[in-house]
Amino acid sequence: MPSIQETAYPRLKSSPTLKDLDKLFSPTLEEITWAKTKARNSFSQLGLIIMLKTFQCLNYFVPISDIPQVIIQHIAKVSKLDLPDSETWESYHRSGTGIRQIAMIREYRKVKVFDEQARQVMITAMENSVSEKDAKSDIINVAIDELVKHSYELPAFSTLIQAVDHIHAVAYRTLYQFVSDSLSNKEKERLDALVHSKEGSTYSDWNMIKQDEAVIIRYKNTGFW
Repeated sequence: MPSIQETAYPRLKSSPTLKDLDKLFSPTLEEITWAKTKARNSFSQLGLIIMLKTFQCLNYFVPISDIPQVIIQHIAKVSKLDLPDSETWESYHRSGTGIRQIAMIREYRKVKVFDEQARQVMITAMENSVSEKDAKSDIINVAIDELVKHSYELPAFSTLIQAVDHIHAVAYRTLYQFVSDSLSNKEKERLDALVHSKEGSTYSDWNMIKQDEAVIIRYKNTGFW
């Protein structure tokens, strides 16, 4: 199973550089003005801007309580809004205000929630790429690109993992069945014999093949091949 670090799934850095903070999390005058027209007080305005800027970076929503404090502090400073205690954000994401603001951001950014149509876009992208890409992380990256291209929010990483595991397994079962159907019974028997050790030996022919392959690989790596 690929880890999130092996894919292009966006994540927030715990210690972003000053350059990253300025480039990714500095709200524009237009965004600050928009937030002030949508939220009544400075606390709600700051919450809206924080969710907007992190969504722009991630393409999915995260609770403000999970966002590194350095990012929150930077957004508050640039927005010239007072910064409340960190505990204040604990339930903001699930509050009525937070839920309404998520809807506002979707409309403002013209993005669509991850739904059944988005799931089909994800599945189709994975199915189309599995014959060309063996690594699950590469298949996930194709699906991420396709979802963003169609203006969908990204699902939880676990959703992508579950989907790629299924697609990958189906593809390999299909390939195995194709190969199996194309072999005669005699060819299947010869392949089966490869993995069985011969009488008086603790090694099978398959072991010998793998040893020879390892020698060839080592020889290639020396640069003399």
